[in-house]
Amino acid sequence: MKVMELNTLWVLLLSLSIGWQGDVGQLRERAEECAQSLVSGNLDRFIDLTHPKAVELLGGKEKMKQMLEESQREMKTDGYDFISAPIGTIRDVVIIGSERFVIVEYVLKTKAPNGYLTRDSFLLGIASIDKENWTFVDGIGLQRPEAKTVFPEIFGKIELPQLKPPVFHQSIKE
Repeated sequence: MKVMELNTLWVLLLSLSIGWQGDVGQLRERAEECAQSLVSGNLDRFIDLTHPKAVELLGGKEKMKQMLEESQREMKTDGYDFISAPIGTIRDVVIIGSERFVIVEYVLKTKAPNGYLTRDSFLLGIASIDKENWTFVDGIGLQRPEAKTVFPEIFGKIELPQLKPPVFHQSIKE
């Protein structure tokens, strides 16, 4: 009987450490759609794919859209524009309470005067356990102190990547 209990406990622990076994392809597609919607300027879709708590923190959908539009105008005025944000590694999904969390790494490439910038970053994907309703929060936003009040459940349970400054790549003129 003890062996059976130990085997059951081992299987439970193994399944908890493995975490979610859902459709990683669908998760990747949603993350790519999120990143691409920002790069292409489809702000309505980007906001739809942003976690509701983050949208609320920024004042709601309309205020968030106005803020993003203003930021993009300022970027373009200063000679900057998003080029791409390819999705990289998707880390293991972690279940906390009734939600799943996952780190999705990406590299943001931005046109800059006389070259371009690259920055390694990440999205935090969040979905309920019983649905494939992935929404995202950008890693830069998770560096803000108020993130600990919006997503207190993740701090100390998920290791967030350390963000480094962007790297400038100078264009070569011929």
